[in-house]
Amino acid sequence: DATNDDTNDATNDATNDDTMEQPQTTEAFDQCTLLFRATLAKSATAFLSTQWKQLTTTTDSDLDRAAVEGNDLSPRTSIPKHKLKRVLHSYAFGSCQDRLKALWDLFDYDDDGLIDELEMQQVVHIALEPVHLAIRTFVEQALDAHPVRVLPQQPSSSPSPTSPPSDEDPPKLGFGQRRLEKKTKKKLLKLLTKTISNAFEVEMQLPHRLRCVYHWAEKSHQNNSIDRALVKSQDGVIDGGRQRYVELNPKISFREFALEQQDHFPHLNRMGQELLFAYKEDLWVDQGKLRHNKKERREVLAFLAAVCLIDYGITCF
Repeated sequence: DATNDDTNDATNDATNDDTMEQPQTTEAFDQCTLLFRATLAKSATAFLSTQWKQLTTTTDSDLDRAAVEGNDLSPRTSIPKHKLKRVLHSYAFGSCQDRLKALWDLFDYDDDGLIDELEMQQVVHIALEPVHLAIRTFVEQALDAHPVRVLPQQPSSSPSPTSPPSDEDPPKLGFGQRRLEKKTKKKLLKLLTKTISNAFEVEMQLPHRLRCVYHWAEKSHQNNSIDRALVKSQDGVIDGGRQRYVELNPKISFREFALEQQDHFPHLNRMGQELLFAYKEDLWVDQGKLRHNKKERREVLAFLAAVCLIDYGITCF
């Protein structure tokens, strides 16, 4: 009976500890989520502020289409404020699909719900770039919060849920440890830069998948066929004495894009998650290379030592 009582007491104590730690873990996770969301919105604002030319430049397809229809397509000098606000709101509170839809509407200048293939590719690239910037900033903040090569100290006793979290000073490091810490952080950030550059473009084959999504989509515009026409100048004079032959590819709607994207490119539904998975795999590969190199060095040194001993034995005897 005494043994059972002790066991029950220990179980109850462990359960109480888990119950007290769970709200703190949930609160910390919520705070990290809010921080990342704020970083994501800030990165989107900073990136979009540098993309004015891309957001306002008329594509060649739109110019050809306007020439065929005989319309005068004036250059764009502004961006609708409500569309831009919707893009920033999607980064702060929405999902990956919300960001794609908001950017889709931002590139839809005539509000017909249709954009061409080049604009579709621009939408996806612009949707990805703030995620890259935010994850890099978030990783840098995480590396600065605590030394990488020093495990955090476990608290001696579980604090009460009502007590405020204590900000412990980071452990003091010696000169050699600080140098190794700086080298490790630099290596991790360098690997992250490589992951950001290659994850979607190379490993997930972003250009190839986008071409497949566009060409396999059942586009209702132009009955999913290419319109061909001969274009003249606006004053009625044939350009250069010849008519210019143009092909007008059909435009695509967001619904048509999303139907194919869900099947052939679901990675866009979890951009940040896919990027962090790629970073984790790159870290595993890098650690495997380190272990392999250490093993090779040991084998080479052992071989050289054996050769030296054999040579010394032959020389002496």
